[in-house]
Amino acid sequence: MYKHTILLAAVAGVVLAMAGAAQASIKTMPTGLYLGDQFRLVFVTSTTRDALSTNIADYNAFVTAAATAVPELNALGTTWTAIGSTGAVNANVNTLTRSTDPSYPIYNLADQLVASGNVDLWDGTIQNAIHMNELGSSVAVYTWTGTHGGGTKWNDHWLGCGGWTLEGYSTGTTAPVGDRWVYGQGWIGNVGNIGGGSAQGRFYGISGPITWTPEPATLALLGLGGLGLVLGRKRK
Repeated sequence: MYKHTILLAAVAGVVLAMAGAAQASIKTMPTGLYLGDQFRLVFVTSTTRDALSTNIADYNAFVTAAATAVPELNALGTTWTAIGSTGAVNANVNTLTRSTDPSYPIYNLADQLVASGNVDLWDGTIQNAIHMNELGSSVAVYTWTGTHGGGTKWNDHWLGCGGWTLEGYSTGTTAPVGDRWVYGQGWIGNVGNIGGGSAQGRFYGISGPITWTPEPATLALLGLGGLGLVLGRKRK
């Protein structure tokens, strides 16, 4: 029995260490969901680039590289796209977040609900800011978007326009309505820019649909419970 107690204590220590590490990093499986539920994740990149390209695929590749460099995000096996608009492609088309597209709840990497679905994402406000980057840091930074409040390019200020380019702010939760901008607070569009399309800025990246499964720490806890039952039966 003494050996069993030591073994359980050792396993418990490993599990607690895993759980502590998970709490200190990004959250890829939101709380409050159940096995088989589908959702999407969104983050702001820790890396920067300019907004000079007219090709939306360049920005998609940029956010994909940021996400897949993180083992926890790469393990999800999903696609990643930029929340941004070029002259040819609107953000809501690029991210498949139109009202006619399949809709899922969207969470940031701090385990906060950003939007309950596609319509909620573009209805004027989001529920929580997209403030966490792929490395697990909460940041207040400008983001290149080229996008107005409804998920479409705005006038001639889209990504790759070669001049004044619309940007968002990662701690914002509001969006422009019509031709009205929200100075310094808009998550997707602000008055002003960060130095023109040649300046270095962040981007928002959003995943494709992900199916909820228990995280490793949760699985380890379940395994510990099973181990306890087995050892308890052996003692009897």
